[in-house]
Amino acid sequence: MTPNNNSQDVLVEHIFSLGRIIRERLSTDSSYEPLLHLAILKFVSERQPRMREIADYLRITPPSATSVVNALAESGQIKRIKDRSDRRTVRLSITARGEKSLDDGMRQKRSAIGSIINRLSKNEQDDLKKILGKLIGVSA
Repeated sequence: MTPNNNSQDVLVEHIFSLGRIIRERLSTDSSYEPLLHLAILKFVSERQPRMREIADYLRITPPSATSVVNALAESGQIKRIKDRSDRRTVRLSITARGEKSLDDGMRQKRSAIGSIINRLSKNEQDDLKKILGKLIGVSA
């Protein structure tokens, strides 16, 4: 294995470890909304999608998406609405309860990630922002 690959292996492991640490920090809070639920609530609040769009966005099967959306609907965070232009189509809409869950969950997520990022100096944080932006294709 070349040194570059070994370095990449270490980076990959660090990225997975960081994700695990973030999930663990979030899950210690009893009011924690699972990250999958937050992702769906955010997507629904931005687009009022159809179920198929949720599945495509999350890269999961439609039955898996339906299962998660059903749980969110049963808890009153999402509602199904008929599409005005096509009555056969059902779109998803976030409710006031869902907005509150999304706001609370995002606050918890920012806090958990912020406590990790705060270990870095201001310069290191700026460097990390540039690096992550480059990796995800955001221009500085």
